[in-house]
Amino acid sequence: AITWPPHNYVLQTLVYPRWSIAISGADFSAATVSMTDESGNAVTLTQLSYVTGYGDNTLAWEPSAINTTATTDVTYQVTVNGISGASISTYSYKVIIIPATDLGGTGTEASLAWDKAGNSLKGLYNQRFRITCAAGSMNNVWGSGPYAGTSSVCTAGVHSGKITTAGGSFTILIERAQTTYTGSTTNGVTTYSWTPSFTTDAFSVVD
Repeated sequence: AITWPPHNYVLQTLVYPRWSIAISGADFSAATVSMTDESGNAVTLTQLSYVTGYGDNTLAWEPSAINTTATTDVTYQVTVNGISGASISTYSYKVIIIPATDLGGTGTEASLAWDKAGNSLKGLYNQRFRITCAAGSMNNVWGSGPYAGTSSVCTAGVHSGKITTAGGSFTILIERAQTTYTGSTTNGVTTYSWTPSFTTDAFSVVD
């Protein structure tokens, strides 16, 4: 499934009024969408007319009162029921909206905490970012370069040999999702192999 906003982390500035899900060959004619906020409260939404014939079959909706101004992460749970013509009939995922200030800096420079994943930059394909990490502790990484977007950027920097847990700076390139990621052990960091069942951007450490 391809969703927008994407599964997992997304910047506030990339959350638009219209949300969507696309699955090749799926029939959404009887599908329904529901959303809840972090407290489990239902989010009011308007499900749009289902139209086919333009790329992958896509279902779109417009939720109300989505919080895109918070100073901390805001999580929404999305569930799509009644899907037919695909391998799944229900698809559930979380969208975690993070403040733009979480990235620190502006433009192509970003200061990231060690628990921030590469897909916190989702949507900025083919852009290079100069990442600065303070001293910290390592988190999970999938792949060996390109790394899955769910990976800790700072830990990927250690795996690639650009920094240590004492911190430092390096450059990454945001890439399109890979079909599979192969783990390895380098510079004292063991990363995981993964064949994702959902779309997540990738990134490479380039300098």
